[in-house]
Amino acid sequence: MKTLTTFTTIAALIAGVSFAQAQQIVQTRCAPCHSMHPTETGFDSPPAGVVLDTSEQIHAEASHIKAVAVDSTYMPFNNATHMTAAERAALGQWIDAGAKITP
Repeated sequence: MKTLTTFTTIAALIAGVSFAQAQQIVQTRCAPCHSMHPTETGFDSPPAGVVLDTSEQIHAEASHIKAVAVDSTYMPFNNATHMTAAERAALGQWIDAGAKITP
């Protein structure tokens, strides 16, 4: 399964990363904590008030996401959700291409 995920992410990097792909990464790796209703154990509210539940919220936080999860590995904190280097690269490509939420 890891090979398929890596292959899929590499293919996305070559073709360009869609918002749907970026959103899936954010929902899987960031939103367990950064949600109005966090699912990560120990959180009852989103850290620092950063909420990534909607397309608009993800778009508005794109530069912040890049700073803490692409340009550094500060987030996810202690990599609690196991974000991969390929996922970080895909988010970076989506953000660098304008962080568009529409095709």
